[in-house]
Amino acid sequence: MEVHENHNCDKNLMEKLSRLLHQVNAYAKAYKNMHELEQEEATRAQQRGEEPKTFTMRLRHEKHHDHRRYNLPTANEVAVVFEDDDGQPPFNRDFRVHLRSCCRTKRISILNSHLDPMVYPLLFPQCEEGWCDLIERKNKKRVSQMEFYSYRISIRDEFNPILRGGKLFQQYVVDAFCKAEANRLNYIKTHQEDLRAEHYAGLMDYISNITENRGLKPGIKIILPSTYYGSPRNMRELYLDAMRVS
Repeated sequence: MEVHENHNCDKNLMEKLSRLLHQVNAYAKAYKNMHELEQEEATRAQQRGEEPKTFTMRLRHEKHHDHRRYNLPTANEVAVVFEDDDGQPPFNRDFRVHLRSCCRTKRISILNSHLDPMVYPLLFPQCEEGWCDLIERKNKKRVSQMEFYSYRISIRDEFNPILRGGKLFQQYVVDAFCKAEANRLNYIKTHQEDLRAEHYAGLMDYISNITENRGLKPGIKIILPSTYYGSPRNMRELYLDAMRVS
């Protein structure tokens, strides 16, 4: 409640949520939060006679970037911001947890089933696990990330706390889509042989010859299948299907 951004929050409600999470949430009992780490750092600095380190998070605006494309956000909306050489959503993120039982941190993968309840404790106070690659249907086929998150946010007769999360729900959806998209692209990148990308050897040779003649260095050649939604081949197939129907 001492944070300026939370001055409009109900103090009694915040206290009740805090007590509830410490009672029913296993992660709250096992891991430290950032405020505890700041207090520990302040105590260590006081014992050493030094100034405590400050922790800040800011959006940095590079002057040499195009202001029309890399402008700072001006609207109160939920979005994801990432930087990559080829525009691919990041598959490896730096999620870390700090155990109470020891003085070390542990990195959590975006494919870990414990990630969602740790990032969104208000949506999953009982530590309901998220998606993992071991979830199967009755026919033994694996459930994809997109199918899992579609099931979680679907509208039913029963109460769904995710759909009542407001801005937190929007953040959850954007985060889930980014993870699913990164996972799909990573699968395509690492399973080119399974997707029969060798049939496009002529196309790869053509691209290599063009880059060599122009004195350019070709990037990593990855063939997107036509089933990948949003790819140029997929959009062309959809366009031809629409023209055929009309």
